[in-house]
Amino acid sequence: MINFISLTEYPTRKAYGVTLSGTYLAAIESGFEAQIIVPNTVAEGTLLRKGVLNCMQQLRKLYGGVPSLISKIAFVIHQQLFSIFLKIELDCNTSDIFWVRDLKLAQFLSKNFPNSKILIEIHQLQSNSRLRKLGSLPGTVILGPISRSVFDQLSNHRGVNSHKVIYLPMGVANYFFPTDQQTETVPEFDIGYFGSYKSSGYEQGIDQALIQLIPRMKSDSEFRILFAGIGSAGFDALSAIAAKAGIENQIVLIRYLQHNLVPGQMMKCKTLLLPYPEGEYFESRFPIKALEYAAVRRPILCSRTKSHLNLFSGDDVWFYDVDNPNGILTEFDFIHNFQDLAARKIEKSFELAQEHTYIKRFERIKQAIL
Repeated sequence: MINFISLTEYPTRKAYGVTLSGTYLAAIESGFEAQIIVPNTVAEGTLLRKGVLNCMQQLRKLYGGVPSLISKIAFVIHQQLFSIFLKIELDCNTSDIFWVRDLKLAQFLSKNFPNSKILIEIHQLQSNSRLRKLGSLPGTVILGPISRSVFDQLSNHRGVNSHKVIYLPMGVANYFFPTDQQTETVPEFDIGYFGSYKSSGYEQGIDQALIQLIPRMKSDSEFRILFAGIGSAGFDALSAIAAKAGIENQIVLIRYLQHNLVPGQMMKCKTLLLPYPEGEYFESRFPIKALEYAAVRRPILCSRTKSHLNLFSGDDVWFYDVDNPNGILTEFDFIHNFQDLAARKIEKSFELAQEHTYIKRFERIKQAIL
């Protein structure tokens, strides 16, 4: 049995929920028994179990908002209560496999379930203190960095057993790979962006991208842009920019979009945009949207950042420099003026997406956890 354990609520429309679901289903499809264990499990059973779950529910309301000292304390207490919940829920003699994203959970599980293998996904570059903690975990714990930057950091750190580090990039859901009929969808938008306005409090560069595109939209009234999945904050911010520039009728803003509906909307765009800025947070991320873009066979225009360069080359996508005020439009015109080159790059990026399905993701780790 593989136990996928998450401190956060599930189901959810956030990206981690999509990844959790995709990996879980890949494990099932590969012939494994699997279950997802999350703190919002229905409170049934003993009074102790109900009490722990109800306390966790209240704590999530505190740490789910604006970061503060109170929210940090609530999160730590939530972690401890979840450990108690797992002790109640699971047989301590189990030799099951545990799949987690939280270091403290991995420490707790390795201590209380010494016969079990544990995989911990690592999503960010680690501080020295966290590297020491990862290095002190027993040999039953496997480290799964999701990006090349994090993989290189862990593999090259002398305190970490490099044999226990396995590159574990994110996956693309099967419904992103279109049928031949779907690829013939007539585009309604010149450029599309899909994703949140902010990630963990960091702005994704969407404001700057829209501002760069305003001159074209003013000179060409047919030029249209789609921003989808940007949430209420993104909707308000981009609406204000569009109103000030007088281009409200040329952009479509969608706050939230169910994940299985995303591919259809992507195929309505001539070009798909990844405007993320440079920085340590973005460097350590795996840009899953990049591979979803590739899967739907549309040209990808992305900022020249370390994160994107770790995944793509100039054979797959078109890069632009974030600091160049004409960067997006220059590359956009290049894409659509050289259709043969565009077709070759689209196929190259599509092949890359095919190597990053959730089944492929699970296969990367399967032998290590058996």
